[in-house]
Amino acid sequence: ESFLRISRRVNTWSRAAQTLDVSCLTPGVHYLMSAWVRIDADNECFSGGSCPSMALRYRGTDNKHKYTTLARPVSGYVPGGWMELRGDEIFEAGDAHFWAGTEHVVYFHVAGEADYDLDAVMMSLPEQAPAPGWEKRGEHG
Repeated sequence: ESFLRISRRVNTWSRAAQTLDVSCLTPGVHYLMSAWVRIDADNECFSGGSCPSMALRYRGTDNKHKYTTLARPVSGYVPGGWMELRGDEIFEAGDAHFWAGTEHVVYFHVAGEADYDLDAVMMSLPEQAPAPGWEKRGEHG
C-alpha cells in the first residue's frame, strides 16, 4: 500500500502542498479534481463540515493571497476510513489576479494537528478522467 503520510504536524498550517504550474492550464477549460484522505483521529473540522478539503492559494497582482476551494468530501466521515474529495474548477481567462499572480500552491486542509494520509491526487480534464471504478483500488472501495 502506497500513500503520502503527513505526520508530526506542530501547527494547523503544516500540511501537504504542491506548487501548481499555471502555464500547464488552459483558460476557460473545466478541470476535475479528486483525492482520497484518511485522518487518524476525530477532528474538529467535521463538526463544521468545512474540511478536509483541497484548495488553491496564490498571490494575486495586488500582492494579497487568494484562496479557492477545489474539492470537498463527497460523503461523511468514517473514523479511520478513507474519504473521497471531489470538485471541479474553471480558471477564467479574464481573471488577471490568477494568471498574472504568483505562488500558486495546491494544498490539503485538515483542521487541528491530526496526522493524515493522502492518495490518488488528481487534476484532469473531463475527457481524461479515469474510467468508472478507478476509485475502487486498494482500501478505498
